[in-house]
Amino acid sequence: MKASTQIYLAAALLHRERGIDAELEVGEVVARAEREGWGGVQPQTLRAHASTHCLATARPSPAHLRMLTRTNRGRVRLFRQGDHFHAGRADGPTEPALEDVPVELRPLVDWVRRASASPAESDPLMALARRARQSGIWKGINPDRYVRKLREGWK
Repeated sequence: MKASTQIYLAAALLHRERGIDAELEVGEVVARAEREGWGGVQPQTLRAHASTHCLATARPSPAHLRMLTRTNRGRVRLFRQGDHFHAGRADGPTEPALEDVPVELRPLVDWVRRASASPAESDPLMALARRARQSGIWKGINPDRYVRKLREGWK
C-alpha cells in the first residue's frame, strides 16, 4: 500500500474515533499507520508523507497531494473542501484512489466523505466561525457583551 494511502487511512481512523474536526499530531498519524501493519513503507517515509507530501499547504516537493491540512495549532487533519492549499497542489487528489484502498477499508473512505460534507462546511460563515473557535481567538469573550459594547456609539 502506498505511503500516502496509509497516511490518509490512519488519519481517517483517528478521525472516526475522535471526530472529523479532531486535530492530530503528525507523530500519532504515523504511529497509527505503523500499528495497523499495512507494511511495505519505512517509518521515515510515512513521516515525510504526513508532514510534507500529503500536506495541502506545503510547496509540492515532489507530490502535489492534498490529503491533510495543517491546523492553527500546528497539528493536522484530513483536507476538506474550502481549506487553503498551495497553488501548485490545485489539481492534487484529496483522497487515495479507491483501487489503492483495501476493500475492507473502503467504507472508511465513504465515512470520511459523509462526515466532511456537513452543511456547516459548505457555508462560508459557518466555516469562519469554526476556524475562529479552533484558534481560540474568542476564548473568554462574552458575545452579548461584545456586541453591546460595539453598539454603544450607535444613534
